[in-house]
Amino acid sequence: SEAHTEAPVAHQAPAQVQPTAPSIDNLSFSKEVAHQDAMELQKRREAAINKLPVALKNSINRLFEHLADDTSSEVTLNGPKSVGFKRSGQRFIDNEIDFIDANADRAIINDFLLPLTNTHERIGTTPLLGEGQLTLPDPDDPSRPPMVARVHIVAPPAVPTAQITIAKKSRTQLTIDSMVNSGSMTSDMGKFLKDLARGRATVVFSGISGSGKTTALEAMSREFDVSDRIVLVEDVEELSLGSSSVVQLLSHQARPGEDPRNSVTLEWLVRQANRMRPDRIIVGEVRGAEMAEFLTAANSGADGSMTTVHANSPQEAINKMLSLS
Repeated sequence: SEAHTEAPVAHQAPAQVQPTAPSIDNLSFSKEVAHQDAMELQKRREAAINKLPVALKNSINRLFEHLADDTSSEVTLNGPKSVGFKRSGQRFIDNEIDFIDANADRAIINDFLLPLTNTHERIGTTPLLGEGQLTLPDPDDPSRPPMVARVHIVAPPAVPTAQITIAKKSRTQLTIDSMVNSGSMTSDMGKFLKDLARGRATVVFSGISGSGKTTALEAMSREFDVSDRIVLVEDVEELSLGSSSVVQLLSHQARPGEDPRNSVTLEWLVRQANRMRPDRIIVGEVRGAEMAEFLTAANSGADGSMTTVHANSPQEAINKMLSLS
């Protein structure tokens, strides 16, 4: 039986077959380095894995089970003895996961988790924070869509031990029709959103964290004209748009100790996007001065542009847009 703090539930109909969780014994980290060094790196890592205590290996594998589990939407690493997950809107702590101490916790994050992301950040080498995208394929079914998640890192000295937040995306690319069929919205709302997308309306999705802003934007993108040239502007790779003609621009925040001239802001990127002859500009989330650039672009040729904003109500979203622009 599972040792997390979830209460027992009544018997339910069999769920869909869950993907196979990878284990540390079959993970491949070859993408970290050039091909000629990959095999040597893999051998060294396998040797290190073989020396791990069984209990620690089991804890690492349980972490990967939560990452692969389609019924959980979020996984958090709060410390060596506190790994949590979110399921059906409720948070739980898995009491069987024990990473011993802060040093082992940092080594596990650096050696087994972060190498699976597209970030080069490592705890202890880059201070304060970092973000990236985690991709976890199903080892038994390569044809199955991989688990993709946004990884947010806050590292010492900002916190005593590293804090990792992993926000998972659905493996299924939702459409407006599938959201209607699942009861996420009414058929009238689905028709309205389709009309907005096909009519090239400028749309701002508002809501709190986890309310489905990104999901709704992605679903609407599958109603875009296939010939649309889309420029996508994000802080971190997250959106998966239903188009084959997407140009992706990513911002970059200079880290402590890094030349601040290396920073690339969302505001600057949205301004450049407007000069790239787009049919639509999609901004993952607006939080600052990029709002003015987004509205300028949406009203000067890039009809049908879309973005998201954190707000508790439509009126608050409008007030926030006015204050940011």
